[in-house]
Amino acid sequence: MGTQKRYGGEYLNVDDYVYLADVLKNNFQLKCIALTGGDPFLYKDFSSLTKRLKGLGVELVALTKGAPIHQWLSNEPEVFRSLDFVYFSIDTLDRNEFAKTCRVKPAVFDAGITALDKLVSMGVMVRINCVVKPNSPKESEKVLSMIDFAKKHKVEELRFIELADINNPKEPFVERVLMGAGIAISCSQKPYDAVLLKRRSFKLDDGFEFLVLRCMCSVTLFTGKITCFDQDLYLDSFGRVNTCLEWEVDKNPYALKLGEIIKKRETKVLVENLNGVRSGLHVCPILLDEKDRLKIKAGLNLGSYR
Repeated sequence: MGTQKRYGGEYLNVDDYVYLADVLKNNFQLKCIALTGGDPFLYKDFSSLTKRLKGLGVELVALTKGAPIHQWLSNEPEVFRSLDFVYFSIDTLDRNEFAKTCRVKPAVFDAGITALDKLVSMGVMVRINCVVKPNSPKESEKVLSMIDFAKKHKVEELRFIELADINNPKEPFVERVLMGAGIAISCSQKPYDAVLLKRRSFKLDDGFEFLVLRCMCSVTLFTGKITCFDQDLYLDSFGRVNTCLEWEVDKNPYALKLGEIIKKRETKVLVENLNGVRSGLHVCPILLDEKDRLKIKAGLNLGSYR
């Protein structure tokens, strides 16, 4: 948990997570669970959790920086049978920049790449998420280098996740980088199509395919239309639920506090609360004015992956 201030509730345990997933499946057509963090491979009950969640018959994925995977590769490699695929979050291929950003030694980056190669060799489906912050020559180089990296390491899918500065939106970025490199693609033009901007697939001449995703807030900025629908739920280890990754749960006054309800197995109350989200009780930080957003530090850095 680092230096985060502890919320005054109890941590959820494996039984709690499985109960919540079962409620979501039976009442809200749950299709996919993504285990993130921090790094989920540091969770001591990861094996038990994944086996039981997979028993619900939903897609199950995990996101990692890579290095924590080694303990499972060494001690319990069968844990990966419970996962449909593993996402590696690789936002830079510069090991020193990675070390500085993550406050770790550069060797941690190397360990992550070694883990990625090992999983690929085992037949585990591996994908890469790479966050791109536009309008920087360094970011342009990263896009092209990451495509070469994904090919070399034989990953199943590469996804660029393009963010935008809420207070200073620019044109879509990744397509222009590709065109600048002489890669023949069509470029989005105004008026922007929200569906096309949100998720675009590209196939190179050599057959390699990759995706460009934009967080819903970015798409909203480019199109002038609110595109935040069918959003994911983001659940933390205390049972607090965000409907928007733009707001850290500690700063989002609209986050649902469901931990006690989950602990007490109050299914009816839980469903009522979650139905409130589906009925529109979701506040988008883009709809707040700049002064309010800055006050609560909302919507400045992160974006939804889906």
